[in-house]
Amino acid sequence: MTRSYMGYVSSLTTNTLPITTTLTVEYLLVAGGAGAGSSNVAGGGGGGGGMLTGSGIVGKGTYVVTVGAGGSGGNQMGQSGTPSAFLESVMGGGGGASSNDAPMTGGNGGSGGGGTRAAGGGASVAGQGNNGGASGATSNGGGGGGKGGTGGNGSGTTGGAGGAASTNDWTGTTLSFAGGGGGGGTGAGGTGGTNAGNGSTGSGGSGTANFGGGGGGQGSNATGGSGGSGRVVIRALTSALSGFTISTTGTVTTGTSGSYTWWNYTASGTFVVA
Repeated sequence: MTRSYMGYVSSLTTNTLPITTTLTVEYLLVAGGAGAGSSNVAGGGGGGGGMLTGSGIVGKGTYVVTVGAGGSGGNQMGQSGTPSAFLESVMGGGGGASSNDAPMTGGNGGSGGGGTRAAGGGASVAGQGNNGGASGATSNGGGGGGKGGTGGNGSGTTGGAGGAASTNDWTGTTLSFAGGGGGGGTGAGGTGGTNAGNGSTGSGGSGTANFGGGGGGQGSNATGGSGGSGRVVIRALTSALSGFTISTTGTVTTGTSGSYTWWNYTASGTFVVA
């Protein structure tokens, strides 16, 4: 800026600091796990919910956070889990197959459900999970796929193992998400991935709430287990939060771990940057 006073010219320089209007965030998305199938023969295990991590840039505003629900088991094909979302979305797990519903292959989803009556497992979404396992005979169901591995195939009278879960430690504790449910068997059920339901000779076990695991398949004339609901975790570098006010709605806990501040959603809500 230049100013003139009584014939003299004065030059003034004004220094301003840049104003930060955007914030870089990282997110963990875990969708709801699927329910397991059941019928008069061994049912397939439910697929784990889709799981991924990502990052994005947010401005000041309100952002919707969706936490997916687990799919129910029952006496038919297991229900798929529902998606979780923040800036992008992941698919719910694919339902475990039932011999009462054609086709007898496992359902498609974030991770695929296990098959029944010698049919194959369901397909997964690339980057979100793995395929479900196949059934070898009417006496066994395939295991549901998990984020950490493909569902096991049923064999003899034993159900296939559920696909492995995958771990994340953003909240300061290492947790296991999106495991596949074990397949049902007339002799023995398959073991589910961590926090997913085990298969059984009777009614299958259910996935743990907010860990996105699939339900376990039943052995014969019983009920398939339900999938566990999902979760969303958002984090940002604590040093980057200066000049911003973060508020949330929904069921949320918050804390710090290392260089990051995190927000852990176990039910749907909003993430508000002001």
